Amino acid sequence: MDCNQITLKNSALYRLYAFFRKKKTNQDKKTHNTITNSHEFKVSLKSNCENKVIQNLFKQIKPYEKAVTALLHGSWADQTNNSFSDIDDFIILEKDKITSKKDFYKLISILNKIDMSYCRIDPIQHHGHWLVCSEELKHYDNSFMPLFIMKDAKRIIGKSEIIAYVDDKKTQLGLKNNIINTCKNIERLYKKYHSNKINSYEMKCLVGSFALVPSFVVQLQQLELNKPESIKHSIKLFSKEAYTCVAWATNCRNNWTIVTNKKSFKMFKFLTRFCTNPHLWRRFSERYSPKIHFNDTKLLSTIELKSNNVSCFLNETLKHLSTYES
Repeated sequence: MDCNQITLKNSALYRLYAFFRKKKTNQDKKTHNTITNSHEFKVSLKSNCENKVIQNLFKQIKPYEKAVTALLHGSWADQTNNSFSDIDDFIILEKDKITSKKDFYKLISILNKIDMSYCRIDPIQHHGHWLVCSEELKHYDNSFMPLFIMKDAKRIIGKSEIIAYVDDKKTQLGLKNNIINTCKNIERLYKKYHSNKINSYEMKCLVGSFALVPSFVVQLQQLELNKPESIKHSIKLFSKEAYTCVAWATNCRNNWTIVTNKKSFKMFKFLTRFCTNPHLWRRFSERYSPKIHFNDTKLLSTIELKSNNVSCFLNETLKHLSTYES
């Protein structure tokens, strides 16, 4: 999964828009009725979202609550979020309950407004909504967003139960692509980091990528661990040299206020008030967010991110990948 999927064409909203526009063919109907290499997933949500910020943002969705299920997961759901944390939601739209194009476009507009509000909270959040159509749950690619982590999610609006059929073959292929693309991101972004030319958006992508790889690897091993659990488990996955990269990323996440408290970052965050399109904002953020200076990197982590450790991490990650190639 490329952490720079920021263009409108690659966004979840665009993908959903294309899905809604698509006319179902006989082959599609056949695929929906003949699901192979799949298993049923069912989860009942234990509690509702009590975060006032998120509740207020989703009040606009109330007229469409029969067509929308929205969940909050991750650190914002379990209240362990810090200055580094993205806002992670998971939204399911039911096509059959959106009765007109006007309602569909209105709903998309509201979701874009909520996404832009996420950007105003964190101007370098590099993803928007994790969004699927209910039809996709009939043959779900669990590499997009693993459904097992929804067991601890909080319901914002909509149904309190999710039923899906996870396509195991599609998921395995998706995980392999996620790992390959994330390794490419790390290689590209580390070059910028090493040459002291990285900005805060790119730095967050680099840190996030090191933290994300263990999740992909354990899921490839068919272990149902959330991201914090995967990071703890990564000491068993990597050598001491490679694990240094994960430890470095953990330090950076814990000390991220060093970035967000800088005057340049606060001024940059102020600019979100003048933008209404989250997809264009992420393009702008990727290019123009404040630079990370060499002195900042020393404060973010006492661990030095060395080239040979990064190489070890990438090589060992790809070895895990080759182990599970069919």
